[in-house]
Formats: sequence, C-alpha cells, structure tokens
Amino acid sequence: MTFTFDQTYYRDLLLKFTPKAIETELEYEAYLAVLEELTFLKNLTQEEKAL
Repeated sequence: MTFTFDQTYYRDLLLKFTPKAIETELEYEAYLAVLEELTFLKNLTQEEKAL
C-alpha cells in the first residue's frame, strides 16, 4: 500500500499549530493539549505523524 503525503493538509496543520519557543504557561498548556490530542488519536495520518 502506498501512502501519499498531502502537502495542503500538512500546511494547514502547521498554520494551526505553528512550532515556536514556549514562553508562557498559557502557551505551554496550549501545546500540551495539541500533543495530548495527537498522542491519543488512533490511525494518525502521515501529516499528523510528521507534525
């Protein structure tokens, strides 16, 4: 089975969850929520894995 990488979906993920240095408690909590969401998703897409 060949998987394709959807550049548009990956770009949208990056726009939603732009990586940057965490400087505040609020930013930490926001990034933690994203990481927890991705950690517990079943069947991550290739784009989600790359993020």
